[in-house]
Order: sequence, then C-alpha cells, then structure tokens
Amino acid sequence: MGFARASRLMAQSGFCGFYLAVQTPGTLRAGEPFDVIPGRRGVSIPTLFAARLAKHLR
Repeated sequence: MGFARASRLMAQSGFCGFYLAVQTPGTLRAGEPFDVIPGRRGVSIPTLFAARLAKHLR
C-alpha cells in the first residue's frame, strides 16, 4: 500500500476496503459496464474485520 503502517491504520479506523466475489469469470474492457449485486451476509464486514484484528490492537 505504499507505507508501513497501512494495516494498523485500517484496523484502527475500520475502513478495510471492499470485498467482491466473481460469479462468472470473464474479461472487461475499459469503459465496459458491469453490475455489482449485493449478496446476503449475516455479519457486516466491519464487524468481521474488527473481530479478526482485535488481538493486534491490544
């Protein structure tokens, strides 16, 4: 990410990026449209991220 403290700053802020799954592999060209379709999840990404990194923030 270009700097040494990136992971710690992401853990402290809760801004951990985004996660996507590809349903149908293929190729996209610049400017070609695509759809991002939200899926079901039982727990939010920030909650999972915080739980997974809790031991590193002590």
